[in-house]
Amino acid sequence: MRFFEHIIRIGGPGIDREGVGEELLEYARHPERYVPGLSKTTIDEESVEGNRTTLRRTTRFGTDYVFRETVTIERNEVLEIATAAGSNHPASRHTVRIEEPEAGALFLRFIYDQDTAAEADPRVDALRRDAYAAKDQDVVARMLERLIARRGN
Repeated sequence: MRFFEHIIRIGGPGIDREGVGEELLEYARHPERYVPGLSKTTIDEESVEGNRTTLRRTTRFGTDYVFRETVTIERNEVLEIATAAGSNHPASRHTVRIEEPEAGALFLRFIYDQDTAAEADPRVDALRRDAYAAKDQDVVARMLERLIARRGN
């Protein structure tokens, strides 16, 4: 079930689709560098086939929240994180798609889907949407910082 979707423009001098694609791959491998509070990521398995990379990883927020995830990256196109259900969270899917409606106009579309049969509290859902949007803004800001620093070298 689609829970939330939004889009963020990403651009600036020297920012291109390939650079953004490299950052998405880095984000997949090391999300703790982009998301405050994420304490540890372990890559349990990695496979590469053509332009597709698949990671099986475990991410931890402290000691209480452990997420088992399968991450699929289609280079310079899309990143998808499928999170298995756990004792304190439903199964979910988070997709980040690079969109370029015209040359040089780059956007990241963030899509959140979740498997849930429980009746949700609209106030809690609104807070979660706000938290996702804020987290995604922070991730994009960090990506831009890293891209600019890399281009400066």
